[in-house]
Amino acid sequence: MNIKLVSFDVWDTLLRLDVFFKTTSRILSEQSSIDQEKAFKKLTEAYKKAKSLRRNDALGKNVVSASTKIVSETLGIDEEGVRRTIAKAVVETNPEELIIEGARTTLKEVRELNIKIATLGNVLFWPGSYTRILLERTGLSNYIDLQLYADEIELQKPQREAFEFLLKQFLVKPEEAMHVGDGLHEDFAGAIISGLVAVVVVPNLSSVVKLGERAFAIPSISYVRRILNSLS
Repeated sequence: MNIKLVSFDVWDTLLRLDVFFKTTSRILSEQSSIDQEKAFKKLTEAYKKAKSLRRNDALGKNVVSASTKIVSETLGIDEEGVRRTIAKAVVETNPEELIIEGARTTLKEVRELNIKIATLGNVLFWPGSYTRILLERTGLSNYIDLQLYADEIELQKPQREAFEFLLKQFLVKPEEAMHVGDGLHEDFAGAIISGLVAVVVVPNLSSVVKLGERAFAIPSISYVRRILNSLS
């Protein structure tokens, strides 16, 4: 099997969401009377609620705006305050702490195999452009040929159309592409129904688990090279 393209989810696949939320909650505590630990819990709660609603197509077309409102209501601060806090966190989060262990090495290994690299990400209460900035700050964007985000392409995972849009950008067939992510619904199921090789990251695994001819579960992103080798 000749893989020509590997696409990655971003959050909790390449970048650590908890690190970004810790910076965000610190900023919230500095700008309001909210305790930092409480802010982190409420932020995580709002994220999970918004993600669940998005999965059920209950956020409408403007996912960023709708999920920002959820964060605003959960934290008890106005929506502009949420936007300013997130923007500030993009600037203040330590880029090296953001990177998932093994992500930089994995992207470099895939690039050395002359395989194209892309990101395919959904959004919630910040736009894809903010994630672009963070990937620039970490230097991971140097290995990525194309970044696609739901608010920019107006398609979201697990929609087959989102994966088809990705494939068209590189003129590759589904069987020539692999998608890696941490989400069973958005990433793994989306890749399967779209005909790509599907790889889901499950941190509590001890080794690679083959779930089908073109479906795998791996303990960390560092195992991507091993999967590619097994497919060649």
